[in-house]
Amino acid sequence: MTRRIEKINKLLAHEVSRLFLTEIDFPPDVIVTIGSIDTSPDLKYADVLVAIIPDNKTGTALNIIKKKIYKIQKTIDRRLQMRPVPKLRFSPAATEPKRISELFQKIKEEKKPEESNE
Repeated sequence: MTRRIEKINKLLAHEVSRLFLTEIDFPPDVIVTIGSIDTSPDLKYADVLVAIIPDNKTGTALNIIKKKIYKIQKTIDRRLQMRPVPKLRFSPAATEPKRISELFQKIKEEKKPEESNE
């Protein structure tokens, strides 16, 4: 991967994350983060892997993103001072949310005995 592609990936991750925080309304019990971005060498496409917690809300979150894809792409096109701007394609990250969900569950289980002692 070239240095330019790495910079573009970081820039896209930053901008898409900002949009997720400010422009897209996800349900309150859903956490959506950018797992990674892989831009094609010709800059035509950028595959955005999104980590969605909890796993059972993946479909809901992806539908929200799908409905807002035009607005996301249009905003990214306006914000970035480069041409061409890669077309964004979103897909769920496979392993990250599962691992994070397992850690959250483990923390909950560890806190339960402490709460019952008090």
